Amino acid sequence: MPRRECLNPRCRVLHSGPGPRCPMCTSRQEQARDAARGTTTQRGLGADHQAAARVVLANAELCVVCGQPPTADDPLEAGHIIPRVRGGTNDITNYRAEHRSCNRSQGADLRQR
Repeated sequence: MPRRECLNPRCRVLHSGPGPRCPMCTSRQEQARDAARGTTTQRGLGADHQAAARVVLANAELCVVCGQPPTADDPLEAGHIIPRVRGGTNDITNYRAEHRSCNRSQGADLRQR
């Protein structure tokens, strides 16, 4: 893969990874985005969500969306089948194991089972 300059104007490091930013700038950008989102409790995902997520992820080996195993860069997380903004609940039957990237790419779209 050819090396290219990081898109961040303060960085401009050459990298060959995926995406327009170097891995360090990508990590910083993701951390800032996650901090802006707030904690799970601040977003209304308290103890009931965390308990359901533990159960769903306990034996999950593959992402339901893409069928691939988790990686260190893209772990599995518990995603809502029917998003909460569309009336979904934190009931365990409304969860499934998805890669972080698969979960975030779907946003509030209604998911297919």
